[in-house]
Amino acid sequence: MALVWFVLVNRNADRLESADCTELPADTLVIEFLSVIVDPMKHDNPHLRGVPVRKLKVYNNWEEYSDPLRENLRADTTITGRGENIANAIIVKVPHVWYQLVCPRSSSVLADTVINWVPLASDYSVRDLRNAVSAQEASFCWDSQLGYST
Repeated sequence: MALVWFVLVNRNADRLESADCTELPADTLVIEFLSVIVDPMKHDNPHLRGVPVRKLKVYNNWEEYSDPLRENLRADTTITGRGENIANAIIVKVPHVWYQLVCPRSSSVLADTVINWVPLASDYSVRDLRNAVSAQEASFCWDSQLGYST
């Protein structure tokens, strides 16, 4: 067993949090590593909730992530020798789209909402974004926020 260090980043290469680690066997595959870090029972991380494993991209380190000619690691690659310390942490690119709900008439932020995110890959459409937001906000009572009574 070995500690594997990783950093979550968004599509703009901004860190979503500081480096984190998980303990895994040395011969673990990338797909198994991803399955562990998205599983809330093994590694609870709010940035990974609801994100399908197949939408995450894994890079060996910052240098390879920053090189536009380098491809992400394949799912069947082992993590042996990767992420051995914070300086050489594995980079995991998380496909999120951030949003905040606003009133369509006044453009003011709706009072009881906060900035939130939905997992969304670049190959999704605007309809997929709408469906994802609707799914997350299904319990939100629009009438009370807009001043209507039911």
